[in-house]
Amino acid sequence: MLLAGGRFYETLEQGRHALELDPLSIINSLVTGWVHFFERRFDVAYEKMGRALELEPAFFLGHQWRGWALWQMGRLEEAAEHFETGARLAQHPPTVLGYRAIAAAFRGRLDESRELVTRLIGMREERYVAGFLIALVLVILGDLDAAEPWIVRAADERSPWVNYLKIDPRVAPLLDRPRIQTIVARLGQGT
Repeated sequence: MLLAGGRFYETLEQGRHALELDPLSIINSLVTGWVHFFERRFDVAYEKMGRALELEPAFFLGHQWRGWALWQMGRLEEAAEHFETGARLAQHPPTVLGYRAIAAAFRGRLDESRELVTRLIGMREERYVAGFLIALVLVILGDLDAAEPWIVRAADERSPWVNYLKIDPRVAPLLDRPRIQTIVARLGQGT
C-alpha cells in the first residue's frame, strides 16, 4: 500500500527489511524492482529484478517485469524475449496469450498482437481473463480508446493493479482521461 501511494522511500525500506528477514525470497526480490519501476528508474528496476531470476530462472513474473523495464528503456527486442520466456513458463492460458500478444507488439508484429488480444477477449466467455492485462496490450498497441474501458472493467473487477494507476508508467497515457481520473480519485490518489 505504501507503493500504491507513491511512498517509494518507505516502500524500499520495508522491502529491504523483508529481504533481511528472508534473503532468498523470490517475491521480495521482485518487489524491490517494482518500486524502482514505478518511480521510473527503469535501469535500476531491471537490475534489481534480476535478483529474482538469479534465485529462480524459471520465475515467469521475473521475466515479465524485466520485460516491462526493458520496454520503458526502449529495448523492445530484449523485452519481447523476456515476455516470450514468460509465456513459455506461465501455466495460466490467458497469461500465456497476453504475454505473446505483448511480445508480438514489441517486435512490431501489430496484426498478430491484435489477433492475439482478440482471442484473449474471446476467452472471457469461458474463463476469467484480467481486464487489466487486456488494457495493457491495447496501450502497447496505441489503442487508448479501446484500452480505457478495460481499465474501467479492471476497477469493477477489483484488480489489485488498479491501485497503482497513478504511478504505473504502463498506463500513463490514459491518466488524463476523465473516467480514469474518476477511478484514481475514488482510490483516494488524487490527480
